[in-house]
Amino acid sequence: MLDLKPVALSFLLLIPSGAMAKDAKGEAPLRRKAAEEIAKFAGWCVEKGAISEARRALAEAKALDTESKVGEITVVGNALRNAGEDTVDDKALEKKRKSSGKTIAKVLDKLGSLSPPKGEEARFSDYAASALRWSPSKGRVKKALSQAEKLGKTRKPVQAGLLLRAVRRAAPDSSDAVQAVEVRLAQKDVLMLGSESHPLVAFVSLPKSWKKGGKSPYSSPWMEPDATSSELAEGSPSHGARARSSSSRR
Repeated sequence: MLDLKPVALSFLLLIPSGAMAKDAKGEAPLRRKAAEEIAKFAGWCVEKGAISEARRALAEAKALDTESKVGEITVVGNALRNAGEDTVDDKALEKKRKSSGKTIAKVLDKLGSLSPPKGEEARFSDYAASALRWSPSKGRVKKALSQAEKLGKTRKPVQAGLLLRAVRRAAPDSSDAVQAVEVRLAQKDVLMLGSESHPLVAFVSLPKSWKKGGKSPYSSPWMEPDATSSELAEGSPSHGARARSSSSRR
């Protein structure tokens, strides 16, 4: 049994290259809590033989703990050095991930609900997307869709598109609701469109006359590899773009 003792930490999440991120009020202690809870889950995974899941969770905890002050992360990392193949019972892992995910997602919800400092909005969209991955409840999906639409209407198509894609990936049965938001945003301005299974994305605009199942011209000025909203937030649809127009049936 791993001895996982919580300790305090302070860190910066997804810092743009060459810049220091500014914390929102109350963000640091919530990040500490999120990192600790994820590390605890990773420790359970190591103990039960869910090695692949442990490595994934550990990477997420490390992304939160950039100052390496969460003791659980060190313990789990040391245990993984000599870990073998996965031996966990899939049902047991699913049950544990569901229970731990609820706790972790609640902390990430609080992080995503903070008022971000100017220029740091992308990090808070990532918090919301992470909460969805851990626990895609109906309420969380609805909140993410509302947040994505707000981001799109304030000319933040990258963050809006990545949050919508996170909803698609976490809650496949919400695809109709996601598409409704996508259409509204694409008709208003520009939408960053991606799928739940492919790493590429495209920027798309639709005429207000567009109807599902019909044909209409569209503009797709840029395609970009899979990334977090923090990594793409500094980009724009015109960077390295070759705009193209075509016809679309969707």
